[in-house]
Amino acid sequence: MENKTCSNCNGTFEVDDMVVHNEDIYCEDCFNYLFTTCSICNQTISNDESHYIDDEMFCDSCFDKNYYACDDCGDIVKLENTNEVTNEKLVCNSCFDNYRECGSCGDWFDYNDSGGYCEDCDQYYCCDYCHSCDCGTSNDNERKINLTPITGSDFGEIVKIDTLVGVEIESEDGNFEIAQEKLLDCCGYSPDGSLDNGMEVQTPPASLNELERIINHTCKVLTDNEFVVNSSCGLHIHINANNSSWKQVRNFLLTYLMFEDVIYSFLPPSRKNGTYSKPLTNDFSQLKLLKISSFNDFEAYWYGSVADNISNFSYREASKICNPYQNSEEFMSAREKLEKEWNKKRGKDYRKDLKKDKWNNSRYYGVNLHSFFFRGTVELRHHSGTLNPIKILNWIQFNLELFNRSKQLNRSLLLKAKQGTGRDAIEAMFNTLHLSNKEYFLARFDFLNRIREK
Repeated sequence: MENKTCSNCNGTFEVDDMVVHNEDIYCEDCFNYLFTTCSICNQTISNDESHYIDDEMFCDSCFDKNYYACDDCGDIVKLENTNEVTNEKLVCNSCFDNYRECGSCGDWFDYNDSGGYCEDCDQYYCCDYCHSCDCGTSNDNERKINLTPITGSDFGEIVKIDTLVGVEIESEDGNFEIAQEKLLDCCGYSPDGSLDNGMEVQTPPASLNELERIINHTCKVLTDNEFVVNSSCGLHIHINANNSSWKQVRNFLLTYLMFEDVIYSFLPPSRKNGTYSKPLTNDFSQLKLLKISSFNDFEAYWYGSVADNISNFSYREASKICNPYQNSEEFMSAREKLEKEWNKKRGKDYRKDLKKDKWNNSRYYGVNLHSFFFRGTVELRHHSGTLNPIKILNWIQFNLELFNRSKQLNRSLLLKAKQGTGRDAIEAMFNTLHLSNKEYFLARFDFLNRIREK
């Protein structure tokens, strides 16, 4: 048997135990030490010139075609998981959570570094030059809210979580002129044409004891001036989510989807059946939400489900390709492909137009993420109108706890959670999510249940 000398270690080996590469010959140990195979093109490459990612090796060419180093954090990610924020800049999904789209020029910008949000024109803007909107002028019956955050210094009596919250309180048939003089300067107010001599008061973003002070004062002013609420009035709260990732907001939506019936059970029936606080289960799917892997896909799914019931669309069109009962796997594959194509057609430009529309229909769910994608707050619209500060503050604390629990959502735990609308289901939800003030909401359920039974 002929022997050869290894080009690397100079050892002598039998020819059958050696490998030829680029006219050089190596023993098996040296070859395996010096070279590897690209996981995509199967080309033999030097280990020194290869790229090692997720337990796989890639040549320069395949790496450049499939991976990219995020221009913000430097992490190597798949090219399909990057987002173009300028013509020359790509960022990973995690860094993209920090970006907003300027409502004027359309550029994406890092919200933590520059720019701001204009409440008047309901737009983000990347610079003062772009913030040249014609916001209109206020009349005597309207005052713009002061958006300067008011941070609490201590826990409130009810609110214990340090997160900024703003509230919209609707009421009617009171003394508008006197009430507007008595409201705190930081609060905004405007007439509500859908109500009888209606008034909507907007409180500034505030936290803890300062939030409670503002809510208590606002409710007292409205009550003292004979304002009342009825089934046409609503209470909307805005939770600051500017420092939250899209995944946490997605998990919050999943939590609400799981427990939506339970939550509606301690609210008046009109809230679930009304037009302006629709259940998420009408149009959204837990399984589809769990499959989402990027901010762009999350945004596309939110607006997609609203703009053209995507589920009905994909079912109808996939049925033309194959029989859903005879070829279920092929049918589901066709539906997924159709929904991806649907989202591409309704891409960034399409969603940009939707986000500019303050009255976009997607805002009328109990959980409104139109507000999140545009202004960075999660709006909760479920609660009936009330001038009782105890009800408002308990509702705020409940949703703040729910939002915080969503950061570490245990999906398997949620899937095992007890469903239903009775006391047992309420107790199970509070125990599963470790929420406080269970007795308050059980009492609310009992009170409303007595009304339902009459």
